[in-house]
Amino acid sequence: MLFFDEETLTSESGVPEDFLKQIINDYTKMLYNFIRRFGFSDEETEDILQEVFVKVWKYKDSFDETKSALKTWVFTITKNTVYDTLRKKKNRTVVYSLDTVDDDGITHDVEDSSKDVLVILEKELQNKDILSAIDSLQENEKTILLLHFEEDMTFNEIGLLFNVSLNTVKSTYRRTLLKLKSILLERAPNKG
Repeated sequence: MLFFDEETLTSESGVPEDFLKQIINDYTKMLYNFIRRFGFSDEETEDILQEVFVKVWKYKDSFDETKSALKTWVFTITKNTVYDTLRKKKNRTVVYSLDTVDDDGITHDVEDSSKDVLVILEKELQNKDILSAIDSLQENEKTILLLHFEEDMTFNEIGLLFNVSLNTVKSTYRRTLLKLKSILLERAPNKG
């Protein structure tokens, strides 16, 4: 999954050479799961994770344990990298064609199967109501929820990651839970 050679891990600063190795060993699974929850494919997740570790190594000298915990610093880099990737993805224009060209260069129309795809997607969403509801949250809401529930980060650690007060994190978290509850109630088949 991750490819770093020994030369990549040498350091001219006072940072120990096994700094990145230790971070990779301690955080790979946690960061992978966190990134994956934003809807990226396995390949995209691995690319983003690779980019995170490159940034960790590149900015290793900026880590100050008196200002934040290592976990908070690593997650800040990860969060920023995920948000950057999401922004790039939203700004990318993708052109799809319903035509296909055969080996002779002749263009043929392709049957529009979007209704079939929508039915399949709808069934998948019904099976994953909670995940879908979480995915519909804003990026910061989703991040706070995932960091607290899946990564067991405290509200204090999350506040440091977002550079906001503890009360701001708590109120955002409470509003997010209420919003999530509302989304799930709207999607419930028997609203009775």
